[in-house]
Amino acid sequence: MNKLTKRQKYIKEKYFKILYHNPLHYCPISDERIRLAPITLERIIDMVINILETEECDGVLWEKIT
Repeated sequence: MNKLTKRQKYIKEKYFKILYHNPLHYCPISDERIRLAPITLERIIDMVINILETEECDGVLWEKIT
């Protein structure tokens, strides 16, 4: 997995975990049936960040940092 930004790292640590102690399998904390490879996880996190950048969530506006 590439070096993660602070926002990527925050989402990864809060919502995903390593499955069966194997660093090549990640899953959402709430559902272990979904298995993700590291590159797929990174792409999903980027999609979530792109959505959060345009939406206000619980009073927090995730602005794009340039």
